[in-house]
Order: sequence, then C-alpha cells, then structure tokens
Amino acid sequence: GDNSGKKAAKKDAPKKEKAAPKEEAPKPKKVEHPLAVLNREKPSSLNLDAWKVQYSNTKNLADAMTWFWEHLDTEGYSLWFCDYNYNSENTKMFMTCNAVGGFLQRSEAMRKYAFGVMDVCGAEGSEIIITGCWLFRGDSEKHMIEANPDAEYYTWKKAELNDETKARVAAYWCNEDELEGKPIADSKVFK
Repeated sequence: GDNSGKKAAKKDAPKKEKAAPKEEAPKPKKVEHPLAVLNREKPSSLNLDAWKVQYSNTKNLADAMTWFWEHLDTEGYSLWFCDYNYNSENTKMFMTCNAVGGFLQRSEAMRKYAFGVMDVCGAEGSEIIITGCWLFRGDSEKHMIEANPDAEYYTWKKAELNDETKARVAAYWCNEDELEGKPIADSKVFK
C-alpha cells in the first residue's frame, strides 16, 4: 500500500482554522421563588412547618385550629376558598378523587408556601363537587396558578377573617363526614 496519494491530498487541503477556545455559556442564574424572597425580606411570625406538624399530630383538630388562630400572621399569609368550575363533569367518584390527587401532585412547587385541604363532596349519581380551603404565603393565589396550571380551573375567593370565616375554615380543615350540608366522599390534605 502506497499512501503517498493520500498524504499529498491532505497536504493540499486548506488548513482548518484553529477553533477559538469555546467560551463557557453563562450558566442561567437560578431564579429564586418570589415567596422565598418574601420569606427572606419579610419573615412571617407563622412557622408553616410548625402548623403542618400541629395539624398532623394533634388528635383533636379543634385543638390544632386553636393553635392556628393564635399563630396566624394575617400580614404574611392569606386564606382562600376554591371551587372547581366544572363540577358538572364529575360523574364518577373515583375519577374525581383521582383528579384531586393529581391536582395536589401538580402543586408540589407550593409545598413550602401553602397548606390546604381539598374535599370531594356528594355522591355518585348526584352532584359531585370539588372544593377546598388553602393557606397561602403572601396575599395572592397567583403563585398557586403559576405552580399548577390546573388551578385556573377553580374560582379562588380570598377569605375575609371573621368568626363565620373561621368556622368555615375549621369545617374545611377538620370535618370528616359532612361539609356545608354535603357528604364528604374524600378529603386530601396538602401539607
């Protein structure tokens, strides 16, 4: 094998420019969650994790609610009620309960900034509704909607704090059998 032809061809080929050393693309800055910024700049007197522990470990939830109202920071947190906008589509109980489970999974980005209870009320063959009550860090539901696009399928109403609202929040978070006259078929806690 005579390789001289290959060598000559290689010699005559235009010389490749040496590539300039590649500059590292700047790494994208990790964007801090706006509620993490709020926690840093305006710390709340309510320790959300402490509340979640109270709720989880207190046998009598009425006692947990007493703790909650004593510690609630209304400057740093807001309470919200939500109602699913398409309850007429809820025909099968197991599918509706699964939908709520999926909703909570998609809310994961809010884990450090929210607590909530979602209830499926009613019975198969009659009206089945999805409703909930949430505590959000800050004064808006927008972070929930940004974290979980399905939250747009709900009507969110900010709660005005008064005795009636406190009783309603307690019913959402504590009742096991009935909520506002409807049987509770399933209740899921986001904590």
